[in-house]
Amino acid sequence: MAGQAIDRGTTGILILIIPFALFVVFLYSAWPILLAIVALSIALRLWQQYQWKVLGDRINPAFNALLKENKGCLTAVDLSLRCDLALNTAQQFLEHRANEYGAQRKVVPERGTLYYFLTASALGAIFDTSTPASDPEALTPEELTPSDPTPQKALIQAELAKRLDVHSGTLTKRKSDSSFSDWSREKDPDGIAWQYAAKQKLFIPLTNEK
Repeated sequence: MAGQAIDRGTTGILILIIPFALFVVFLYSAWPILLAIVALSIALRLWQQYQWKVLGDRINPAFNALLKENKGCLTAVDLSLRCDLALNTAQQFLEHRANEYGAQRKVVPERGTLYYFLTASALGAIFDTSTPASDPEALTPEELTPSDPTPQKALIQAELAKRLDVHSGTLTKRKSDSSFSDWSREKDPDGIAWQYAAKQKLFIPLTNEK
């Protein structure tokens, strides 16, 4: 009986020791690979942070200027056009700033997401000023909607196709033509000529006059 108890105890210990020993052997064999993976992850993280800092240094002046011009509100399209950025890059930048400063978001038809940097602390941190001329916290998002000197903003392809009453594939074929502006003016209900900005993947109005 005592021998059986000892055997069972030995077996239990071996069950615990064998996986641990295998794990130690694995670490001993694979530690250079694991160390390389960790080092590569850290290097990639640092590189991404550096790239983001360089991008931020480039965009921040235009970002601050747009906020001042538009009373704390702007869209990714505004930033994309001002800085000649790809639309998704402008969107990522605004999302980062919105999370950093606690901005509000509102989806506006034909303009996408409108970001409202409404709080006095956020605007103060961005502009590095003392007290704003007016209290942005006392204003509603509708009151802070930026004034727009042009009634028509840049549009994505689906929006322009709907506006011109043509198939989206027609725009795909014609957007690179030299005659696209004249053709779009004839199709536009307000006589607005359009041009295609390939980098932003947007259609930009050239004029607001028929």
